[in-house]
Amino acid sequence: MQNVENYQLVFVKSNHQVSSPEQGESYHFANPVVAKKKKRILAELVEAEIPISYYTFSPVNNFLSITLEGNSATETVSASIHERVFTVSDFIPYLNGLFDNLATNFTLTFAYQASLLKLNLTVASAGSNSQVNKIKINNTTTCGSYTGLLPNQEHSGSNASLSIFAQNAINLNRTLNVYVKTNLKTENIDSRGLNDGTIAKIGVDKAHGEILHYHNIENIKFLINDTYIDHLDIKLEDDDGQLLDFNGVQYHITFAFKYVDEVIERYVPTLYDKVSDLQRKVDT
Repeated sequence: MQNVENYQLVFVKSNHQVSSPEQGESYHFANPVVAKKKKRILAELVEAEIPISYYTFSPVNNFLSITLEGNSATETVSASIHERVFTVSDFIPYLNGLFDNLATNFTLTFAYQASLLKLNLTVASAGSNSQVNKIKINNTTTCGSYTGLLPNQEHSGSNASLSIFAQNAINLNRTLNVYVKTNLKTENIDSRGLNDGTIAKIGVDKAHGEILHYHNIENIKFLINDTYIDHLDIKLEDDDGQLLDFNGVQYHITFAFKYVDEVIERYVPTLYDKVSDLQRKVDT
C-alpha cells in the first residue's frame, strides 16, 4: 500500500497566466513541484471558483445560415448572433430583428414552442414568390448546439408559407459542464477513449452572473507520470470542447500534489512467458 508522506498545494489565479485565453492559460512556477527519488505524485483538483461570465454564443458557434426556395426566387440569408447572454424570452425577438428584411422575396418569423422546447421558423412568400417550396439550414451553420437548428436540416412543401421546427431543443445555457484540462500526464480518457488531459468535470449549477464553487468532496486523485512540474497549462472548456472566455473575470483553482512511495510490482510470468521459456529449452 502506498504511503502518503507529504503534499504541496498550488493556488492558481487566472490573472497570473502568461498566455492568451485563445490558447489556454499557462502558469510557470519559480519553485517547481519535484518528486524525490523513488517517489510518485498524486494530483488532485481540490477546489475551484469559476465565474459564470461567459456568453451564450462565441465567434465559433454564432453563425446561422438559411437557404429559402420559392416558386420564383431562391435566396440565402445569413447572420452572426451577437456575443451576449440570452434567455428564451429575449432571444426570439432578437432573432426576428436580426433576420428582418434580410430576404427580398420571403419574410421570416421565429417563434418558441414551449411544449416542445424548440424553435420554430415560419417563412412566408413575398416579392416575386407566391409560394415557399423549401427551407434548409445550411451546413455553414455553427449555432446548432444552442438553437437546435442543425446543419442540413430542411423541410419542403408548396404553400404560401412553410414552417420548420428545430430538430433539437433550444439550449441557451451554453454548457452543462466546465471541463478542466491540464498538461499533467494522467490516464483519464474521454468517451472516444482518447486522452485529452481532463482532470475534472465540474457541473454548472449556477445562473449567468453567479460564481460556481467546486469542492472535490470525493477526494479523487490521479497518479500522474510527471515527476517534475515547472508549469501548468490549463484550459477550461465547454461541452463542445471550446475554450470558455470569462470576459476578464478571474477564476481560482487549487491543486494538491501528494508524494507517495513508488511501488514496483513483482512481475508474475504469463502463460506466454512460460511457453516461450519451454520453447527456448527445446531449442537448446
